[in-house]
Amino acid sequence: MGNIAKIVVDISLDREFDYLVPEAIRDKVKLGSRVNVPFGNSFSTGYVVGFKDSSDWPNLKAIKSVVGDKPLLDADMISLARWISAYYVSTFEQSIKTLLPCAVRKRGAKFKIQQVARLLGTGSGKEPPAKITEKQMTVLKILEESVAVPVIELARRAEISVSTIKTMQKKNLLDIREENIERDPFASDNILRTEPLKLFPEQASALELINKAIASTSPKPVLLHGVTGSGKTEVYLQAIQSALNCGKGAIVLVPEISLT
Repeated sequence: MGNIAKIVVDISLDREFDYLVPEAIRDKVKLGSRVNVPFGNSFSTGYVVGFKDSSDWPNLKAIKSVVGDKPLLDADMISLARWISAYYVSTFEQSIKTLLPCAVRKRGAKFKIQQVARLLGTGSGKEPPAKITEKQMTVLKILEESVAVPVIELARRAEISVSTIKTMQKKNLLDIREENIERDPFASDNILRTEPLKLFPEQASALELINKAIASTSPKPVLLHGVTGSGKTEVYLQAIQSALNCGKGAIVLVPEISLT
């Protein structure tokens, strides 16, 4: 990694600016990191989109700080943003914003933190201490089965207080660390896989044409035209599956108005 970061700021200038990476935060500045940088007579936030060893500009300013614990963008997302910018003639900054949820782009946005408990060392198979209560033994058994459990959830499952779990930490019976909350809104949903519907002749004809374009080395855009309820959605869902079967990817752009 070079000592100069290429950064796009939250201003639609469609330019990348060079900033020095201070030694004190070198380990935190990564590709895709959100950073605070001096810009003009004030400060602005931006995203690291690359690194280099030298710059054509003298007297570079340095990055002030890193926002958050981990990057918001990876190399593939940055590459996609560049493609969107070139294809749709939009600024690079706007393309990056398109890839990030609004809540993430807000000033002061950060990951929610929770305390997570784990067994110390290898955990499973270790002999429990001689002096241990029944409730504490329940906690250790839960951690052996689940590896890592949020402290609040662990207290609920073991029917003990959070302070008791922290006392176990002081006795080196377990370890507690702060971690980002990785939320899954569908964690409790049982989503059943559906099978492709049988297509009508017109749908099958359209799908065949799209699949030929997917398989082509130089595909051309395909416009799928049909009135509401004619079955366009099923055609492009099966076309997406065809692309996945070929080891390719697919992006579905859904309008803000819910599909009916």
